[in-house]
Amino acid sequence: MKDDVQDKFFVLLRLGLQCVSIKDQSLVITIEEWPLLYNMAKEQGVVGVAFDGVLKLTQDSYPPRLLLMQWIGVVEQIKRRNLLLNEKCRELTTALEGVGLDSCILKGQGLGSLYPNPLHRQSGDIDVWVKTHVVNYGNDINAIIGEIKKRLSAIGEGNLGKTVYHHIEFSMLNMMAEIHYRPQAFNNPWANNIFQNWCNEEWRNRQLNNGGYYVPSDGFNTVYLLAHMYHHLLFEGLRLKQVCDYALLLQSDVKSRIDNAELMSLLQRLEL
Repeated sequence: MKDDVQDKFFVLLRLGLQCVSIKDQSLVITIEEWPLLYNMAKEQGVVGVAFDGVLKLTQDSYPPRLLLMQWIGVVEQIKRRNLLLNEKCRELTTALEGVGLDSCILKGQGLGSLYPNPLHRQSGDIDVWVKTHVVNYGNDINAIIGEIKKRLSAIGEGNLGKTVYHHIEFSMLNMMAEIHYRPQAFNNPWANNIFQNWCNEEWRNRQLNNGGYYVPSDGFNTVYLLAHMYHHLLFEGLRLKQVCDYALLLQSDVKSRIDNAELMSLLQRLEL
């Protein structure tokens, strides 16, 4: 039964992501299977996407009423959180610019536009990559971190937290964020050096989106999201939420905007 339920779960996901049409699928879900499908969606961080799949079914095929109401309530919470985080990303971008820091929102709110229903993508924390646009310290990472901290401290409502290899924890007006001076870190020092140099070159390709904050280019995400998935796979656990992000990126017209041979060469050097 488990394999059968998993198969049905993947059909719901494909429907929600608009990868298939209900006409192409045969889907009969029993009353006993619906709670299992809902719990799978929760565990994998795709409650909103799976719900979009549910809406593609005929109404007589919907989940039991109580579960349906619960599902709708959770999706409404996801929508409200996305709207809030979109606004927080705008506020953070403005605050950072005010103290001389250029920024770029990583993952999260920068990926919603890939989805058929952007507000149904389950959001996480705010990760923002920053650089000073006044002072250039070259490759002196300690000087860069010190400068970024000094400028973050100049934000009146902000509070600095823990500093790790690639980011600083930062809170502002009930908003938690990770301020990255490196987008991602590799344990392999040779791969890490290649990746950091590549990231610095890609910085200039960031784009201002309709939400009023900067996001990376698709070419950057093609490598960065894969590296992020690799990190999750090794250390934190990989969920279908991250897989859906990457699948939708690859299904977009990203291939028309990147050099595939150059990309594959980079991925090989990074051992990805």
